[in-house]
Amino acid sequence: MEKALKDAEIYNAVLQGLSRGEQLHPDFAEGQYQALSYLEEELGEVAREVTKGRPGWEKRMQVELVDLIVVAWRMLRGEWK
Repeated sequence: MEKALKDAEIYNAVLQGLSRGEQLHPDFAEGQYQALSYLEEELGEVAREVTKGRPGWEKRMQVELVDLIVVAWRMLRGEWK
């Protein structure tokens, strides 16, 4: 079983993800519906890792959860406006 991340590790991973996302996709979304579709896509990736249960799924799930948080964070900041 993959070790649980500490709060500081999660926060740092999210900040790194935000920085990476802003560099790769400076124009986040063209409206709230496109932003929502990105959120749904990330949630689907989390669900796939959990349900497939392949070796190493827990680490990949953690990575996908960070991506999900990053997308939600950018939505909360209103980057789809």
